[in-house]
Amino acid sequence: SWGQRFQHYLTQHWHIYVLVRKALTPKMSRDQGQFYDALYGLDVEGRYERAWEASGILLATFKTAAEKSGARFLLVYVPAIVQVEAEEWVPKLRDLVGPIDLLKPNKRLGAIAARYGIDFLDLYPAFEEEAQRQPLYYRDSHWNPAGHDLAARQIAAHLGGQQ
Repeated sequence: SWGQRFQHYLTQHWHIYVLVRKALTPKMSRDQGQFYDALYGLDVEGRYERAWEASGILLATFKTAAEKSGARFLLVYVPAIVQVEAEEWVPKLRDLVGPIDLLKPNKRLGAIAARYGIDFLDLYPAFEEEAQRQPLYYRDSHWNPAGHDLAARQIAAHLGGQQ
């Protein structure tokens, strides 16, 4: 039957189904809403505090493991498209969460880095500035070549400045 053939096609090409579904869904799913709420929401009740604390412990553990192996550990914050192209993306978030702070993840990771003595580079300022001149993301929110180039230059400059 047609239904069975379609179901077989979807199982073979699941990624196409997911992309089409995402494109046709006007609002984000409940899970995505919770994700954005945790990441950018003000969280006055502290619902996600334990997750941030666990993230700090994990990052400190990664730092220790890297240093034990003789490597340097650098925590790099990769800005999301919603932060850099806020005029396009923020209206989509308003349907999901209450008050938001688009720089919350940057601040939280910066605080975690300070607490655990982790070298930290926030790429947001450079991305926010460069996005005024050229696009840095594909529409699926991944970096385009210009975004990758900017990140590479920023990381190289940061690492080069510490030697």
